[in-house]
Amino acid sequence: MPAVQPAAAAGTVVVTTYGATGTGATNDTHAFVSALADLDGMGGGTLVVPPGNYLVDPDAINVHSHIVVSGAGARLFASHGGNILLDLNGSGIEVDGLTIDGTQQVLHVVEIERGSTNITVRGATVENAGQPPNNSAQVVGIRVQGDGNSMTFDGVTVQNIVATNSDGTSMIARGLLLDTGGGASTVSKHVSVVNSTFFEVAPKDDGDCIVIQNSSDVDAALVIDNNQFDRCHKRAIKLQVGGVTVTNNHINNPFHGDNAYKVRQEKFDPATGKPTFDMFSAIAAHASDIVIQNNTVGGTGSFYMGLEVDNAQGTGPIQNLTLTGTSIANGPGSETGAPSSMVRSAVGINGLTIENNVFTNAPYGMFLEQPVTNATITCNTYVAISNQTANANGTETPCDVPPVSGGGPGGSPSPGATPELDSLVLFASGLGGLAMYIPRMRRRRKGKSSR
Repeated sequence: MPAVQPAAAAGTVVVTTYGATGTGATNDTHAFVSALADLDGMGGGTLVVPPGNYLVDPDAINVHSHIVVSGAGARLFASHGGNILLDLNGSGIEVDGLTIDGTQQVLHVVEIERGSTNITVRGATVENAGQPPNNSAQVVGIRVQGDGNSMTFDGVTVQNIVATNSDGTSMIARGLLLDTGGGASTVSKHVSVVNSTFFEVAPKDDGDCIVIQNSSDVDAALVIDNNQFDRCHKRAIKLQVGGVTVTNNHINNPFHGDNAYKVRQEKFDPATGKPTFDMFSAIAAHASDIVIQNNTVGGTGSFYMGLEVDNAQGTGPIQNLTLTGTSIANGPGSETGAPSSMVRSAVGINGLTIENNVFTNAPYGMFLEQPVTNATITCNTYVAISNQTANANGTETPCDVPPVSGGGPGGSPSPGATPELDSLVLFASGLGGLAMYIPRMRRRRKGKSSR
């Protein structure tokens, strides 16, 4: 990924010298507008926002090229309803440490405009997106319009992004949204979301924590790594554009029969009166060239699908989908009568790898509704799974090197086998899909190398 260039440090201004009080009792919009205008005149620089609470108007605060907004301990909060609280438009922009609060009445708390490049948001909190009265538009924590390049979201907290008004068919909320807004031809590319936390994106009707959509791109170069997802009511991650890597994330499903649709028709288990699944899926892969590796998915609740596979870009097969080293688990005692599948695909797949995963507590391990070609499905562990596969479109093949316990009589190694500690296997415990790594003994026959 191209390096994100720092903003030019042409000068430094402090917003309180422009009359901002930071008390939360007076409107500080004019001070921010004046300070940012002076930085524009200098060709860029740093806006220092001292700790405090700053009441500002939506659709008024615009940060342009080569400006750093440094605001550790500072909070911007909306004075009334509107579209955007903090707007970033240009190149070489940084936002560090600031809390941006939509107070449940701003549709998009942060907006990054079309064509922006070299954007960094670090250590910030983006919270409380919501709909003004009689407005049913989607709510978004951070929206990234298209045709941009090179953006990093590092150590960001996005929380309490909640739609409360229906458009008649759904209620849409997004923690982080990448799309082709602003009339763009492609989504913004080379975006990294790392070391961040997403919490409470609702409701279940259409509340997803990260979404990339509305483009036929196959090379978005989006990286989602080492993030925490909790209370993402429908999905944690929805990918409708290709060229995405999802690694080392933790997705928690904390629900247990208490996450029902608000508008859409819910299905209830007649025996318990609870919804038949808690979250629709953990991760949705609706495009080609997606790698999902070393993630932990679990909690107290159930998923209709752990990994949901479809094609948002057409009706044909998708290409090159990889799921490895990942634990997906439904919570013990959770509703799985939908019936739940750890992996479910509604389309064909050419180039499918499902390897070294652990699937726990579901009627089906894999439910592949259409044919798959060039597939590697092997070395997966199934715990409390009724059926490894639902049909013949994808079947598990044994590992090419079996574990020591499967050897000679009494579980001892077969003659000629040498024990070798050569890998780590993700083992899902029964406590809500928590995971830990334990050594797995492998063996090697004479004349053959271990896998």
